[in-house]
Amino acid sequence: VACEWGVKIMDSIVEPDRSIWGVRVGRILLDSGDPLRAEKILRPIVDVPWPDLALLAGDVLCDVYENLGKGSEWTALTSRLEKMLPGAQRSGRHAALCALAMWRTSHGNDQEGLEAAQEALDLSESPVEVRRAAQRLAFSCLPSLQLDRASDAAEKALEASGEHPQQRARSLRTLGVVRMWQGRGEEAIELHEKALALARWKGFSSRAALALQDLGDALRVSGAYSMAGERYASCIQAAEAQDLNSTIHLVAFKQLMCEIAQGVDLSVVDRIQNMVQPAVEAGLGLAVPFADLLIAWSLAGTERREEAREALARARSLEGFQVDPQVPAI
Repeated sequence: VACEWGVKIMDSIVEPDRSIWGVRVGRILLDSGDPLRAEKILRPIVDVPWPDLALLAGDVLCDVYENLGKGSEWTALTSRLEKMLPGAQRSGRHAALCALAMWRTSHGNDQEGLEAAQEALDLSESPVEVRRAAQRLAFSCLPSLQLDRASDAAEKALEASGEHPQQRARSLRTLGVVRMWQGRGEEAIELHEKALALARWKGFSSRAALALQDLGDALRVSGAYSMAGERYASCIQAAEAQDLNSTIHLVAFKQLMCEIAQGVDLSVVDRIQNMVQPAVEAGLGLAVPFADLLIAWSLAGTERREEAREALARARSLEGFQVDPQVPAI
């Protein structure tokens, strides 16, 4: 209902208020499980003649492209936002840095992602800005295992969210992910269950799908593989209904990780290899080396040790970059 009213209000106001409202509506549509409609509203706002407003729209549109699995569009948009940075004021720069932090870390450049997130946090003035930048910082700290710093950032994000349900659902997720990486599985599961309940209560369908993925992760890392598999299956079902294509491909890898952790069915190698190209096209920038790392992990305890070593050598670009707390690091 809120989305429908938001769209109707847009038709009755003039620029730049129309575009400002469009960014808000786009964000709500994304969290409510309608990323295609969010894309339609946000895409023209990136072209408005007000640079800071264009950057604000671009930040949210990056989230939309990531969720839709439009990898090439996501990459092109982040490049465009980076070129717009020199002409940005504080709010626009903050938005662009948040977008760049996520893209860089997701594509293996966690150090530059971390620097962008920290600068965005330093620029933050409002609780909304603090929350978004702190979340980006928390996620960017994980690959280098800066877990205390990630925890501080995640706690800051949750505090900044207050009782705002949309922001709180995102921040509960961030803190839950960090707690999983810290080995605090029970806390992680509790936080993700809270995020799932809040998302379902408020109708944030895409948030609910992600919470199911996160619950699966926390259960998997805790060794509860059967329960993790159930959450992953529910996540994929929800994601397919909402065109959340990157989530579909990512969770498919995680389902195979449950299999590998429980014992090797060597058919998993062929299945991993068949998943790589669609995952790359969906914007999973580390799909190729991560797949090689999974193959090396799956073959390490078999007679195919030479193949495992070859796969590990191909995954060397992940050296010093921890992709998942359960997968052996290089």
